[in-house]
Amino acid sequence: MPRKPALPRRHPPQVPLPPETLFRILRHLHLLNHTKRQPALVACTSVDRAWGSVASQVLWENPVVQTPAALVEFERLATTNRPGSSVTRGDKVRRLTILVDPDDTWSLPTLGSAAASSCRNARAIVIGPRTPGRPTRRKARGAWPLPDVARIFIKCLKLEAFELQFPVVGPETCLDDELAADTFWTSPLGEPMWEALGDLRALKLHLPDAFRVYRAIGDSITQWTAPCSCAGRNFKSAKALPLLTILYGSRLYDRSLAPYSTSCPLLVKVDLSSSAVSDTGVKDLLTRCPSIRELDLTHTEITTKTIITLKTHPPLKFLGIGCNDHLFTGKPAESIIVDYLTRRGADLERIAIGCMAYDISVSLLLSLLEKCAKIRVMKIYGVPSAALLASVARHMPSLRVMGVGGPKRGVRERLRKVVREGVEVMEFDPWEKNVEGIDLEISGLGMEVEG
Repeated sequence: MPRKPALPRRHPPQVPLPPETLFRILRHLHLLNHTKRQPALVACTSVDRAWGSVASQVLWENPVVQTPAALVEFERLATTNRPGSSVTRGDKVRRLTILVDPDDTWSLPTLGSAAASSCRNARAIVIGPRTPGRPTRRKARGAWPLPDVARIFIKCLKLEAFELQFPVVGPETCLDDELAADTFWTSPLGEPMWEALGDLRALKLHLPDAFRVYRAIGDSITQWTAPCSCAGRNFKSAKALPLLTILYGSRLYDRSLAPYSTSCPLLVKVDLSSSAVSDTGVKDLLTRCPSIRELDLTHTEITTKTIITLKTHPPLKFLGIGCNDHLFTGKPAESIIVDYLTRRGADLERIAIGCMAYDISVSLLLSLLEKCAKIRVMKIYGVPSAALLASVARHMPSLRVMGVGGPKRGVRERLRKVVREGVEVMEFDPWEKNVEGIDLEISGLGMEVEG
């Protein structure tokens, strides 16, 4: 008797996710770097109509603009709205990042100011150069006129975090004169900017000394970037920052760091990379600020004395001691670092270590492997071999990112071929920002993710 043909298997109908649930899921992508977040969200827009609508909304919450032409297009799109709605695309922006290198053929400050001003509900705005490395400080290239900066504060009334990595200049010939500064602060542009500065929680703005920004900021500032190396000016700034928890001080040295050590005991994250601080300044900082859990001393003047001081400090979650020629001087110095990692490395989640003139030894790598099991991000300068690093990565289950730098060519390429799946291999940039700020939390993009 012939068998009846099998009926096709019926799959249960797929129930689409509610937009609210999909929105919360896609918001987790905000925690990624923009080089990964943007392509992922763009890919989500092509899944179907429901995914496309939600992914587009998430994209506009946290956009990144990287060319002058894109700034023009961004402003055009941000100021348009759908028929029947008064809400523009720019009104959805919570954090805006502009990463554009100065270009003589484009008026970057004018374009950037117009683009930022179109985001009336933005909580955080970050503006800097696209090219990685040390930001330019030359006034002739990349400087922003003060009126363009002021217009951003006037338009974005909900702003809580502002970071401008370029210097600021003004139209006055005597910009460093206090009389010219007082005249600006009482002008129709300067007065609302002064009031807006008092409502900020995070600020990086390189204004000339005569403008005395420290007088405008309020007690709510928890993240601050030291604008200069002058000890006197930093003393006045530190006095106005009793609740400071995050400090960026690439322009500081021991004397200008001391006011923050004395006046800001609540510090938790301190980035002193590329500064001129030495063992004396770091010791005073750690003694007066026992709550510090993230410390970046990459490319500074420290020696093994700082490592000895760290042995009595509470365990850190991030430590940056890469590219320090005075620290990595031989086996005796390395043994001190190994001893520190043995005693205090159990809580480390991120580390930047090594020097161009010195190859990391096997004993130091073994101490990282055995005593630092929580490390997720490891950046090493002075790599012995790709095979050795791949072996270390295989025995570190928490490791997700490995940054590699040094004089030996081709190590990163070879490492990418042999490293275990799930570990991203990248370049170790000594001037990269390793201490994360609070702009994600301020803009409301990280709260639901963490909750």
